[in-house]
Amino acid sequence: MSEVGVGSWSEHRLLRRVIDAVAWVTWREVSIDDLNATAKGPVLLVANHFGGVSDAIVLMSVLPRRPRVLADDQIWKVPLVRNFMDGVGAIPVHRGNRGSTDNTDMFAAAHQALGSREMVLIFPEGITREEPSIGRVRSGAARIAIGARALGVSGIRIVPVGIHYDDKAAFRSDVFVREGTPIDVDAELRAAGVDLTQLSDDGGEVEHKVVSELTALIEKRLRQSAPDYDDWREARALQLGSEAFLRSLEPDKPVPVALRDRLSSWLAEREAVAATDASDDYRHALTHLGVTDTWAAAGRKILDRNRILVTLVWLLMLPYAVIGVVAWSVPLGLTWLISKIRMAPAVMATVMPLVVLLLFGVSTGIWSWVGWRLNGFAGFVTAVIAMPISFSALVVVVERGLLWWRWSRDRVMTFGGRGRKLAELRQHAVAAVADEVAAELSDVSPEAAS
Repeated sequence: MSEVGVGSWSEHRLLRRVIDAVAWVTWREVSIDDLNATAKGPVLLVANHFGGVSDAIVLMSVLPRRPRVLADDQIWKVPLVRNFMDGVGAIPVHRGNRGSTDNTDMFAAAHQALGSREMVLIFPEGITREEPSIGRVRSGAARIAIGARALGVSGIRIVPVGIHYDDKAAFRSDVFVREGTPIDVDAELRAAGVDLTQLSDDGGEVEHKVVSELTALIEKRLRQSAPDYDDWREARALQLGSEAFLRSLEPDKPVPVALRDRLSSWLAEREAVAATDASDDYRHALTHLGVTDTWAAAGRKILDRNRILVTLVWLLMLPYAVIGVVAWSVPLGLTWLISKIRMAPAVMATVMPLVVLLLFGVSTGIWSWVGWRLNGFAGFVTAVIAMPISFSALVVVVERGLLWWRWSRDRVMTFGGRGRKLAELRQHAVAAVADEVAAELSDVSPEAAS
């Protein structure tokens, strides 16, 4: 087998289809910036851990090959889940406060996977975080990489990946995955003065120093690729200000989560206080009126573009959506109700994909069985084909219908005195972000010109 093919999804087609189906239902869109560094070779993938189980599912839905995921050993105590985790090649990690602290088997399994040129996924913060920032990165990732290199595994790359949720606790929201700057383990060890041929014989003091330095570099690169804000006020304000600024550049195009979060993360790194304050004022005004930046920016023009074509597509999909109501109303309704339960966002992010997997999996099984009972194999095939089509049609019809309803409601709110005040606050936020961008360009341009 070639290096590119090690762990490829062609070896795990059924698993990939299940993961894709769960991601397709749970989120509206999972977009990626760049994942080229994960395509081949021994890769240790390090990611922020904001969404519990959702983090692993999001990454597995976009990665070019299957990762060996390091996960809490408590998951293996659930019978059916234990079989699933073993089936996907997950590696259990023992927590010191829950019994065994011996992770010898975990390190051995990770080393073996890297030695087989596979990809290993680890969340180096160790726990799921509610805060919109990177916590203290633990030394496990660095120890795995150095340990594998000591066993003779060359060419290991540590690839940081940032997972950016539009709303991690929401059903049918957007997610953006951003690849950071890879770390060449061999190069970093040489730069630290380590003789790679003698790495396994190094003393504890030297090894500890190397582990600490590599851990610090992992944390730095992860902060550059993942969301890393001081608090939720800063995160929400800068994301909104970035969205408004980007929309002002191209009013007729939607703002991708990828671009928005790249800009807002950059503003947070610059400690853009003026942009944060102005954007926060604008956010409070939007919340008070119950509208979004899309409405404040576009007003009555929001649905004027291609209105006839959109209406025709909506009408053509309506019959299929009716079938979707019959087939999917129960799992969709239950999923929506569960999404409204008050719980910590990180817990909801873990619960939601599991709920989708259970409810939609059961519904698929039931309707496939009904098709078989009604018309044998032909009925089974018809049900299998019709179900994803009807779900897609239902989602399009419902989400487009909600868009029209909100437009009808919000066109009234965004005009008059409140609309003028909102426009002023929006302009102030956009100008504050523009000032930060202009200041950066003025700082860079003279040096670039010389």
